[in-house]
Amino acid sequence: MSSIVAYKERESMSPTTGVVGIIRVEWRIKPISAYNMDDLYAAFGPNWTSYNPGARFVMEQRYIRRGVDEGWKLFDV
Repeated sequence: MSSIVAYKERESMSPTTGVVGIIRVEWRIKPISAYNMDDLYAAFGPNWTSYNPGARFVMEQRYIRRGVDEGWKLFDV
């Protein structure tokens, strides 16, 4: 269950070269069990479980800027 659930694309121009390209933002959902607690604390703070006590999934986000994949990052619980 880690396929992309949403994305958006837009045209963008590089600030240094002026080359036009596409910025794509993607989101996916993974179960919390796929992460260790240290990573979750680092991303959401030490009290994240008190704000989301029944959370079972984590949303990740990644940017692909003009063909360069910036990798998945934890986004929300």
